[in-house]
Amino acid sequence: MVTSIEAPRAVERREYEIGEIVVDNVDIVRRIVDLARQIARDYEGKEVMLVGIMEGASDTMTYLMQALHKERLYRIDKASIAIGSYGSKTTSDEKPVITQDLIKNPTGKHVIVVDDVVDSGKTLHFAEGWIRDKGAQSVTTLALVDKRGRRQVHYSPTYIGFIVNDPNLWLQGFGMDSMGIGRGDPHIRRGPYDYRGTPSST
Repeated sequence: MVTSIEAPRAVERREYEIGEIVVDNVDIVRRIVDLARQIARDYEGKEVMLVGIMEGASDTMTYLMQALHKERLYRIDKASIAIGSYGSKTTSDEKPVITQDLIKNPTGKHVIVVDDVVDSGKTLHFAEGWIRDKGAQSVTTLALVDKRGRRQVHYSPTYIGFIVNDPNLWLQGFGMDSMGIGRGDPHIRRGPYDYRGTPSST
């Protein structure tokens, strides 16, 4: 189904100060508009269900739905799921598990799973297979940020906003938080940051 995907934008690899803007809001919104154009071409004439992974995907979902509407992809439904994990908190054996199920049926729908950031790849990979098993006609995935250096499974989202090549760069803002702080920041910054001009203690 997918035609051609415009290359994701790479984030400059350098040492960012804590609290420094890594990707500003203007560039985030522009990139989401780019992705919406690609998605509108790929799904022309189809009914799409966007499934956001809570809580981080909320900002991306909002802007993406608006951009898709402007691209005349009007038949869009919206749902969300929450995914946790079980296993050790400090090792790589954590396995995804649904902690809040869909309240809408994806059977026969063209589903796009949306997340703020993909790092290990386990969550999106799990979500894609789980929704496909529920009878979706097709399933693709979108991640606003791709931290490829942290991959633990062989997986890449269909649609990618930005590639961050520094696996240790802590991101915060535009849905991403640091222990509950910063999710509403319109920019993506280097965290942890407590918005009082000093690094967070987390």
